[in-house]
Amino acid sequence: MSENNLLSKFSTHGILNAFLAGTNDAFLVVDASCNVITFNTRFQHFHEQYTGNQILHEVDYTLLIENTPLQFIQYNIQKALQGNSLKFTQQFTSINKENTWFDFEFHLLKDEDESVNGVGIGVFNTTDKHKANETLKQSEELFKALVINSTDAFQLTDEELKIKYVSASVKNVLGYIDTDMVGTHFFNLIHPDDKIIISSWLHWLIYNPAIVKAVEVRIKNIKGEWIFIEISGKNMLGVTNIDAIVMNYRDIQAKKIADNALALAEQRMGLLLNNTKESFIIVNSRLRIITYNRAAQEHSPFFFIQELQSGISLLDLIPLEDVEMMINTFEEIFEGKEQEKETTITDKNEVLHVYNHTYRPLFDKDEIVGVFITSTNITERKKAELQLKASEERNRTIIQEAFDAMIINDLDNCIIEASPAIERLLGYTPHELIGKMCLNFIRKDFIPKIVDLIACIIQIPEKEASIDALIRKKNGDYIWVEIKGKNMYHNKHINGMIVLLRDITSRKDAEDIVSLSEQRFKGLVQSGADIISIIDEEGVVKYSSPTVINILGNDPLTDIGKNVFDFVHKDDRGWTRATFDKMLTDGTRNMYFGPYRFPNAKKEYRWLETVVTNLTDDPAIKGIVINSRDVTETKRLNEEQKSLTEELVKNNLDLQQFSFITSHNLRAPVANLMSLLSLYDKVNVEEPFNKILIEKFEESTLQLNSTLNDLLEVLVLKSNTNIQIEPLSLTAIAKQVKMNIENLLIEQEGALDLNFTEIDEIYFNRLHLESVFLNLISNAIKYRSKERKLFIKITSKQEGKYVVIEFKDNGMGIDLERYKDRIFGMYQRFHAGKEGKGLGLYMIKAQVLAMGGKIEVESELGKGSIFKIYLKNK
Repeated sequence: MSENNLLSKFSTHGILNAFLAGTNDAFLVVDASCNVITFNTRFQHFHEQYTGNQILHEVDYTLLIENTPLQFIQYNIQKALQGNSLKFTQQFTSINKENTWFDFEFHLLKDEDESVNGVGIGVFNTTDKHKANETLKQSEELFKALVINSTDAFQLTDEELKIKYVSASVKNVLGYIDTDMVGTHFFNLIHPDDKIIISSWLHWLIYNPAIVKAVEVRIKNIKGEWIFIEISGKNMLGVTNIDAIVMNYRDIQAKKIADNALALAEQRMGLLLNNTKESFIIVNSRLRIITYNRAAQEHSPFFFIQELQSGISLLDLIPLEDVEMMINTFEEIFEGKEQEKETTITDKNEVLHVYNHTYRPLFDKDEIVGVFITSTNITERKKAELQLKASEERNRTIIQEAFDAMIINDLDNCIIEASPAIERLLGYTPHELIGKMCLNFIRKDFIPKIVDLIACIIQIPEKEASIDALIRKKNGDYIWVEIKGKNMYHNKHINGMIVLLRDITSRKDAEDIVSLSEQRFKGLVQSGADIISIIDEEGVVKYSSPTVINILGNDPLTDIGKNVFDFVHKDDRGWTRATFDKMLTDGTRNMYFGPYRFPNAKKEYRWLETVVTNLTDDPAIKGIVINSRDVTETKRLNEEQKSLTEELVKNNLDLQQFSFITSHNLRAPVANLMSLLSLYDKVNVEEPFNKILIEKFEESTLQLNSTLNDLLEVLVLKSNTNIQIEPLSLTAIAKQVKMNIENLLIEQEGALDLNFTEIDEIYFNRLHLESVFLNLISNAIKYRSKERKLFIKITSKQEGKYVVIEFKDNGMGIDLERYKDRIFGMYQRFHAGKEGKGLGLYMIKAQVLAMGGKIEVESELGKGSIFKIYLKNK
């Protein structure tokens, strides 16, 4: 029987409801007797993968899966036939230990009479979903490493430094319990001499919000000691959900002590060189004395029989019985070997003096040309050796009774010595451990880390490193132990690696208690106003906080593995990358970046500010932490303020220019009128000359009236702040203006080409737009070239937020090198013999600027001009 005939016994409605409405993944249909009715290719592959046999039509499927990983399907088919729709997840493990998850769905199939005819089985591979859950779990661990294991204390205070919250890590810095500090005043812990410093720092933060500032002060820890800390603070009092001064501080007492110790060491070195008590003598190859220092002269009576002098033989200064021994010593020195000798002398007061002499060859290139002899008074050292012997006995006792256990390993990691305390820690006696391999006591999963630790330490003498691991006791139990190793292979008295072992089981239990507060720290990162991310030195994202969803709309999981610099705006990418690389090269720990443009999920660029902290050396982070904040609105407001300021400055300059032009242009006709009045003969009114004066007076009056009208028109345009706009068709406006000057175009045999196909509608003031078109077209006609027929082309296009209207002609052109700064000024004319007042271009620019646009000009004398009008569309 064909597959179609087999399927005909089921209703199409039932089958579609069971499979096709949900997915087209792997599916199987069996009848009430478990015989195979139909299946798709994906189910066939799934079946063969986990059974090893081939699936066939009209075969009892339960027989095909018997004693295979799919045998559980038999039970679920029977359960589904009882009227139960089933959904569950099943995990499969392959030979190579790889896990795969599948979701199974069992649906009851009925015919048109609602009789049960079979079961539909759907199989869906959900491995990716389960792996995503594992990734999410790892990200939670990262939160813990990022916040909980911080070496800094994090703190939130109000503007009076009253503590609102402090992290549990404050115990590592100051020794206090975090809950005991909440509600107290941080100011009370500051050293009295440093209170003015912290007050100035707080005052600066209050008046400089959102800027990080650091300060160093002394603070009292729980032991009552004054220690130095470095505090970084940021005023976020105005930020929603934070409303606090955010602080983090760390203990820098060790650094301060180290700085002081270094300064003291340098001072001591200077004193040592300038006032050394060690004597030195230089002799040549014939053993004659070349030079010596003051200490050698002062000490010479203790090892020479006569006064030390330059030029004499060293053999003349020693007793005769010692000459042979001295000659043998110098023979070995001239073979390139260093020698040491001791001299013991009792002075006249029966006081014993012991000196150590070191003989070193002096080379000139490869030839030994002399000997450098240093003599050191070791009398006190000899006494100290006796004291040291007694001290060693005390130290041995201390080691035996110490809280920490100690073992010494050789280069093969074999235990060569163990302290008695090892028995208290692990239950083994020292004798039981000697000769055993130390790695045999480490739990297997920690052995690779211990091997890496040993490899790191063994490279450098005096190198120290530590690690926490589980070690097996004699009774078979494992305990947490802090293992601290130190390379002492170079020390001939030890010739091994010293390993200190400390029981830290209690500390590990305490860490489990600390982990209970993980959600609080996680909420601090997830609910903040910043995006917190971790990138590597190439800029690739290793972690991104969930706040990126609220700020940019991105899924933080999809950001992982991507390079942040690939998304920075192309105009900002160069300088941000260069600044980032310089930060890494210079070893700078913290740096501010911004503002720069970065796209959100809608591909819209937002302005971000970022603080970058290099924590690649922090084992908990191993990356570069970037805190980013959206400052788009702030930048917009700043730009609007800047634009407003520029507009006010421009208006002030325009007002000054208008005042100057007004006084200048009115002065000439008024002066002319006054001159005519002075010539008028009031006594002889009928005087013929008076008639001429009246005519001139009329001309001057008309000129004054014309000037006043021009200035009034400019003033009205400048003062009109309520300009009505409406949707206009560029084609309609151009045709209307063309109709008004049609006769003039025909008279000059000019051609006007209009092309507004790219963009035609614009929101603008009708009168202003008609005026712009009329003035620019009229100017093109007025300043046409006599050498060619006039041609004017007007087009439009979209450029960003502007609609650009371009007026191009082939007329006389303008000498921009000469008139560039005056091109849009009042009463400016650039061609002799042409009528006009010089107000056209000035009026055009004023009308365009009044509507928030701008105008540009390109022109070449004798070739023509291009005027570009930039207008903001709605």
